[in-house]
Amino acid sequence: MDLRKLFWEYIAHVLRLARNQIAPVEIMDEYPILRGFYIDSKADDLAGQIIDILGDKSEVKDKDMLFDLVLHEFFLENNECKGLKENFNKDRLWEGICKRLKNPFIEYSFSYPVSLISKICINYELGGRDKLMLETLTTDKKPYIVQTILMKGKIKAVMNRGTINRIEQHVKHFIGFASALGFASQVPQKISKLPVVQFEGGTELEVDPIISSLSAITGFHYPGENENVSSDKILKMKEGDEITSDYLIKIKEIINSNNKHADKLKSAARLLIEALSSFDDGKTVAFALMSAEAVLLESSKKSDILARLREAVAYRLGSSPSNREDLRSNVDRLYSARSSYVHTGQISDPKEQREMALELAKEAIKKDILEYHETRS
Repeated sequence: MDLRKLFWEYIAHVLRLARNQIAPVEIMDEYPILRGFYIDSKADDLAGQIIDILGDKSEVKDKDMLFDLVLHEFFLENNECKGLKENFNKDRLWEGICKRLKNPFIEYSFSYPVSLISKICINYELGGRDKLMLETLTTDKKPYIVQTILMKGKIKAVMNRGTINRIEQHVKHFIGFASALGFASQVPQKISKLPVVQFEGGTELEVDPIISSLSAITGFHYPGENENVSSDKILKMKEGDEITSDYLIKIKEIINSNNKHADKLKSAARLLIEALSSFDDGKTVAFALMSAEAVLLESSKKSDILARLREAVAYRLGSSPSNREDLRSNVDRLYSARSSYVHTGQISDPKEQREMALELAKEAIKKDILEYHETRS
């Protein structure tokens, strides 16, 4: 089958799926199918045919990539002709698609504020495949000093929206680890505007509201210090102390590792973010317990979860026989609270159980982070 003809049919179905985003151009006249709007499954079948025909001639190997590539090129042409039907150039669109099929990926430079209210400066290169780095933006709004911590990086994707999932994962991992290690805290406050991802060139895209609302209230501070540091002290915190730097080194290694232990820690960090971001105390308890389970229990064993978690918490986190008994009791109470939440939607002591569950999850992750590095030193 003629590839170009197949592509035009595919484009029609792609635009049908994105009907609420497109302008009335020439293609709509040729394909009346676009005048309706409902679920279109044929695009999926056509994408499979196109990928099979392309074979090794293109790096495009999955249907989502092809969808994004075609949509991106269509919007470029639509912008070029300013949405005017008479100026729409199908040959130019086809030429753009052919070029992108050979080199589908574009490197997008982005920045996202992981904290709007940091009490310390953090300027640190996390590195890795996405060239992550943390940078402090200081604004003097007298009588306050406002510090924003930006996470910056470069991600290759077919179109900019294809970077969002990876950016969200990076933010979850960093805030989750920082919260567990004790140099990030959540400070409830009024938010006038949620943070967004900014790309080089000025384009902005939203992230999951769970992430944006959490980063808006997350503040960084020295481990063991209260997050409410006075503004005059902020001016003295230019480099960061030795403990904070050591923690950043540990986070960098885990974020950039793909071994089973690192993946387990990242999963726990993501679950901790779910717990921290929820205003539902029962949900917080449930996710915090899941976070602790992620690092303390072997996934291969499915039975007697409560008994195994009780002993894992006692022996991994406990400091004395009496402390271990207290921890066992806490696990029983939290598990009972989670069960109550699942069946009734409520827990008996929301504030206490929320704080207890979060503390347990953070301690479990912190312990595992430190052990991670001990086993590799």
